[in-house]
Parts: sequence; structure tokens; C-alpha cells
Amino acid sequence: MKPILEILIPTYKRPSSASAAIDSILACNDSRLTIRCNSNGYENDLEKYRNINNRVHYDFFKSNKGPHANILKLLSETEADFCMLLSDEDRVDLNNYKRILDFLENLDESVNVIACSVYDSIKDNYLWKPSSSFSDHNINHYVAISPLSTYMSGIIFRVKPLKDLNIPFLLRSTIGNSYSHLDITLNLLLNGKLSFFHEKFVIKGDDIKFGGDGYQHKTKESLNKPLKTKNYDLNPDVYGPKAR
Repeated sequence: MKPILEILIPTYKRPSSASAAIDSILACNDSRLTIRCNSNGYENDLEKYRNINNRVHYDFFKSNKGPHANILKLLSETEADFCMLLSDEDRVDLNNYKRILDFLENLDESVNVIACSVYDSIKDNYLWKPSSSFSDHNINHYVAISPLSTYMSGIIFRVKPLKDLNIPFLLRSTIGNSYSHLDITLNLLLNGKLSFFHEKFVIKGDDIKFGGDGYQHKTKESLNKPLKTKNYDLNPDVYGPKAR
């Protein structure tokens, strides 16, 4: 049976955190929900997911191709009705997975993008929650009131119209193009609507200051060095030369 929702996890040099993200989804014991994870390098600790069951698809690049290539692979290979990007720092809520799957199954076909609330587990509060007055918005509403968070995790795309887009162009590697998921959203709203899932499903974890897209120029060991030798700037190759 074709899955309703596939959660896409791009990762790099964070095997423990990526494992926790995958396990949080596997705990949602429903064949309608699947996982696709790709790493920008070989991770021995993630190889266990390669043949664990048919709900998980795991792969890696032999060399780091950058975040845009990683996301492109995931978006291109998904075959579910819907797909959702999830940072390897984040998790999903075990209590609401059935609600979101039922919500997606009964969604009007005019809706191409769904934005989920994002709950911050560290601050014990919502990082972003759509207004209860928000229902379905078209692109004119989107431009006028900007009802969507810039956070990557929790944005769901309908896969059929997604496949019709020039995804490689929208994910082209340009300095500062760290919000390409918003470019994809805007293009999907040209011929569809934006809807919202208000209940808690996406759980934001603690920011990890090594690996990943923003900190791929750092190692875990660098965090133990004296303060004056630390460089907290985000990776300038991803977020621009003046990233903070």
C-alpha cells in the first residue's frame, strides 16, 4: 500500500541524533507513515536502518555533496502521497500521528502544502503555531500575511504536484539559499492552497552545534576547546559569508 506521509531526514555527521529522529517515527506504528533518510557521508551507526523494514529507506553519499543535493535526493525519491522535511535535531510526537495521517487522507485535493505546528521541547512552548483563524490560504493570502514559519521541519508537500516542479532549479546551490523549502512552497501555491495542522506533531530538539548543514565545518570535539578558539558562525557556504 502506498504510504500517506513519508518523512524526509537529511543528515550529516550526527548519527545519534538522526537515529533518535528515525526511532521517534518508527514508534508511530502505522504503515501509512514511512521514513526516508540520506546522509552526506558514510555513517556506520545508521547502516542498521538499511534493511530494518519496509518503512525505512536509508542511503548516503560517498562524499559530502552539500545540503541542497541531499534534500534533492530525498524529494526526488519519495513515492508517498505527501512528504515532510524533518531536521535530524527534531522528533515527532507519538500521540498525534494518527490524527495527522487521517487529516491528510481526508484533505481537499486543492491543498498542496500543509504547515504543522512546531513545539520546542527545550523551552516547553511552541516555536511556531498557526493562528486558530488560519484555514486554507492561496498564494495571495500567503504573500499578504506571511502565515508560514521559515523553519524547515514540519512543512508538508503534496508529492504529485511537487514532481511537476523543476526541483533541481529550486534547490540550486547558491550562497544564502538556505530557505529553498520556501521557494518550493511558493511554486506549489501557484496552483494550490496552503493548509494547517494545528495540533502538536513536530517536536523541535536542542540545537546541535556541530555537523549538519549549518555546522558541517565543525566537529564535536571543537566544542571542548577554550572559548577563544571557538567559531560559532554558521557555515558560510550554506548561509552566506556573514552568517551568525
